[in-house]
Amino acid sequence: MFIYIVLFSDCHDGAVRQNIIFPPYRVLVNIKPTTASKPFEVRCFIRQFGWTDVMERNRDCLFENFNRSFVEYEEGFGSVPANRFIGLKNVRHLLNNSGTKTTLDIHLVQNNITECNLYYDKFQLLGPSYAMYLDGFISGTSLNCYNSLLGNADLNGTNFSTYDFDFTGSNQCATRMGGGWWFANNVECTRGFLTGTMDGSGTDNFWKDNFGEATLKLIAVDLRRVV
Repeated sequence: MFIYIVLFSDCHDGAVRQNIIFPPYRVLVNIKPTTASKPFEVRCFIRQFGWTDVMERNRDCLFENFNRSFVEYEEGFGSVPANRFIGLKNVRHLLNNSGTKTTLDIHLVQNNITECNLYYDKFQLLGPSYAMYLDGFISGTSLNCYNSLLGNADLNGTNFSTYDFDFTGSNQCATRMGGGWWFANNVECTRGFLTGTMDGSGTDNFWKDNFGEATLKLIAVDLRRVV
């Protein structure tokens, strides 16, 4: 693991300005997006261009509680580079880097063999409740990673819910399932859930359109800025 002291606006900026196109594979970097008032630490995934890690889950690392309040999800929590979410405010800062659009990459591992990647060409968070808008789904591996966010339970336009700010009415998705997430206002709530438990103590992470009800061992959610 390498640590870079130079301040970049995101991992894409770091990869371009430092000409880091090949290994080191993952690096810890302090970044300061154009709208952020102060820098924050992220892990960069250097793969052709710089991907900025937004959330990481690892069942083999120290436990981190993801059933947090709305304010905690805004500010971020956890440790880099293990079980961590950088915060909705910081995600929005990354999305607001000027003159760009941002793609979303999700990497899922069920065990040491079964894994898949999926991409959304467009990713936005709008309004005070961080309503999510996605478009341009692509399955990026030979094992099809199906679209559990925009499929039968379409999460486009849904607000981010937590146990203390649950926008799903009588369905109480965030309250019942634990973990902050974009839930549809129906009984199923979602077919993809990445902020649950990982040890069977509550509602574990799942991606139903690929892995069914199986618990996921590793999760990485990254953003890449497209100039």
